[in-house]
Amino acid sequence: MPSSSPPTRAGLTRAALLGLGLGLLASALLLLGFALRGLFLDPDCSGLLPLECEAERAGLVTLGRMQALAGVALSLLALSVFLVLRKRPAAQP
Repeated sequence: MPSSSPPTRAGLTRAALLGLGLGLLASALLLLGFALRGLFLDPDCSGLLPLECEAERAGLVTLGRMQALAGVALSLLALSVFLVLRKRPAAQP
C-alpha cells in the first residue's frame, strides 16, 4: 500500500480556494435560477384581488432583479478565485 506524503501548506491553501470558488459558483447558479423564476414566471394569484396580484408581480420582478445582480456578483467572485488558482508560467531566465 503506497504511503501518502503529508499535505503541504500550498496544497491545502489551493484546495481551500478551490472549494471556496466552487461554492461561490454553485451559489451564483442557484441564485440566478431563482432570479429567472421570479422574473419570468407569474405568481399564483388565486384568491387575491387584482391590485394585490399586481403588487405581488412587481415585488417578484424587483426581487428577481436583485437576485440576478447578486448572482452575477457571486459568479465574478468565483471567477476571481479561479484566476488566483491558475498555474503561473515559469519565469524565463
